[in-house]
Amino acid sequence: MTRFPTWMMMLGVALLWCCGVTAAETAAATAPNAANAAATATNTAVSPTDDAMRFLAVARRPPGRECWARMTGKVTHLRTGGKPEEAGISLAIMFTPARTLAQIIIDDQQGYLVGQKYGPGADMTSIIPLNKEGYQEPILAKFGLRPEDLTMSFIFWHLLRELPRDKVKGQECRVFVLQAPDAVDPEVVQVHISAKYFFPLKVSWSRKDGEPPYRFMEVTSFRKENDYWLVRSLIIYGPGWKTRVAFEQSQAGVQQDLPQNFFRR
Repeated sequence: MTRFPTWMMMLGVALLWCCGVTAAETAAATAPNAANAAATATNTAVSPTDDAMRFLAVARRPPGRECWARMTGKVTHLRTGGKPEEAGISLAIMFTPARTLAQIIIDDQQGYLVGQKYGPGADMTSIIPLNKEGYQEPILAKFGLRPEDLTMSFIFWHLLRELPRDKVKGQECRVFVLQAPDAVDPEVVQVHISAKYFFPLKVSWSRKDGEPPYRFMEVTSFRKENDYWLVRSLIIYGPGWKTRVAFEQSQAGVQQDLPQNFFRR
């Protein structure tokens, strides 16, 4: 196994996408493809190709070993004409060979368990409120957030097509259009994924395929914790509002070092 030596070997809010990717898989997933090269040259989209599917398979794959991360910080939300609102946030995430399991706590009042099996489909992602009755006024929604934002579950949505390559903060990215597995009115995301490191850097949501985006997310900074790079901050925004998530403290390690009472009760 070859582990990437640079900052993209990370836990993404906090998914560790690249740990355990072999050199052969990297070469296969990043090799030039005639259809994709032609699309880049002509600035047109192409239908999903074997090359695109290989690349996404690497981006979606679980870590090469069982590991975990715990991050705490704050969320700041601002709407046009309003005053800033803040709340504390914590994210604990654990990786197993079969799935990812995360716990999100907002403002020490509400929380969710988010599960992600490694595959596409509506039944592969689960979101369970810690309160069995759910929340009549979800605090996350008040801040413009969804539980699955912080686990980047959209990366497992159905691939519709690939767009021409683009750059985000100097990183060359492959750009994919993915559709939610919902049977009725599925949302669509356009995701910029680092072509070298397989990590999402920029995302935009549209209510339907072909419609203008109404919601955006950008990863803005990273932090190294032991052998892992974690997302330190990100912004999610739309017309008239903007939310910043900043993780001020973090821990990460392998399964045998998992802290007791890892998930809060």
